[in-house]
Amino acid sequence: MTIYQDEKNGLNNKPTLNNDDYKKFSSSIYSIRAISAILILILHFAWWSAPWFNANLIYHPFLFVRIFFDLTDMGVDLFTILSSLFLTINILMTSNDYISWPKWYKRRITRIFPILWLTLAIVLPTVLIIGNSLPNTLYYDANSIIINLSGLGGLNGTLILTYQWFISFILSCYLIFPLYFIFMKKNFRLTSIITIASFIVCAIIFYNINIYFPNLNDLWFGIARYFEFFFGALIGYWIAKENLVNLRYFKEKLMGIFSIISLLISSSVYILSFSFSFHFLGQRIYERFICIPIMATSLILFLTYLFMNRPSLNKPFKKLGKMNYEMYLLEGFPWEITIFIMFGLFSLPIYFAPLAFLIYVLFDILLAYPWNYIGNIIAQKRKLDNGIVIIAGSLMIYAISEMFLRNVIDLRANFILPFVILAIIVTILLIIYIIIRKEKSKKGV
Repeated sequence: MTIYQDEKNGLNNKPTLNNDDYKKFSSSIYSIRAISAILILILHFAWWSAPWFNANLIYHPFLFVRIFFDLTDMGVDLFTILSSLFLTINILMTSNDYISWPKWYKRRITRIFPILWLTLAIVLPTVLIIGNSLPNTLYYDANSIIINLSGLGGLNGTLILTYQWFISFILSCYLIFPLYFIFMKKNFRLTSIITIASFIVCAIIFYNINIYFPNLNDLWFGIARYFEFFFGALIGYWIAKENLVNLRYFKEKLMGIFSIISLLISSSVYILSFSFSFHFLGQRIYERFICIPIMATSLILFLTYLFMNRPSLNKPFKKLGKMNYEMYLLEGFPWEITIFIMFGLFSLPIYFAPLAFLIYVLFDILLAYPWNYIGNIIAQKRKLDNGIVIIAGSLMIYAISEMFLRNVIDLRANFILPFVILAIIVTILLIIYIIIRKEKSKKGV
């Protein structure tokens, strides 16, 4: 996801090393974020366009075409690793021994939700007006809209825009991140060993389970991405634990050699697994759970090494990397407009698909600029923070409650009741906030 405002502040702090090296490192990470966003755009364009083109590139008959489009899904894995990497570096660069986790959560909420709400306010009416071409769940009732505004639609299975499952995933990662960070700070080496050992054990166990329960693949993919989040945190802690002194290793050839060897080995296993075991039940475990996390981690290390030693390569990607969260959130809107006009309104042949993709990407980038600007303005308006937190908290409480009470009461069949319940939750949280604020003012806090 995008670098949050406080992360930008942390990255702008001058560490105890050559400042030019640190700027190269920051630019490198921005560039990798841009690459991950482009990979996701390629994947979703191929996936969503299948009904229009009467051809699914994800399952193309040519093996290497199929492998290419399957690998574009690794953009999500790069997102995941880089997110925790930056979170960890930011905390170590901007905090002393004391970390206020409530304030940390507050910053996460005020950065994620305003842009999410603004995006849904634009995308949902567009989908309704021109017709829903995206492979969505087709829920447009009040209950589903509220849940999607909460960012938790991916957890309770109520997504209007299916690609926004990542918001739910990353929010769950933020929930457990403080505990993992505390473990790293207490004993970084032991935490690293336990994490890597757990990853290996899970891979072995899941492979055997998957033979008998192949329909659980999505569960394994999700667990693998939690491990990727932990891997990113470990890398970030290793880089920043002593004022970024370990950053020097990214300028040495040993880092380049190590990362490229790791990338080649994991890629080879992935290709062999994909090529010779396409219908084998356990293949997806090797492909996703083992190969992809290692490939994504190795690729980040290698690209960081490459971009730091060849900074001129950063120029095409650096600016895009600062807007990758907005590009991700908005991608459904430019796709709907592009496909509707080119292949719906004008009925152009499939040969125009490459042009459609370029227009789709450029449209997404152009929209991301004002969205990023608005997000930065909101992040600087600290007076809005408490209101955003209360609304976001109310939405999340509603979504979690609905998930557990779904069998008791079906809110999807009622338009007014969901808004009434949400208003009650907002009122309760607002009263609690006022009481806490009064107590603090009495104590002079």
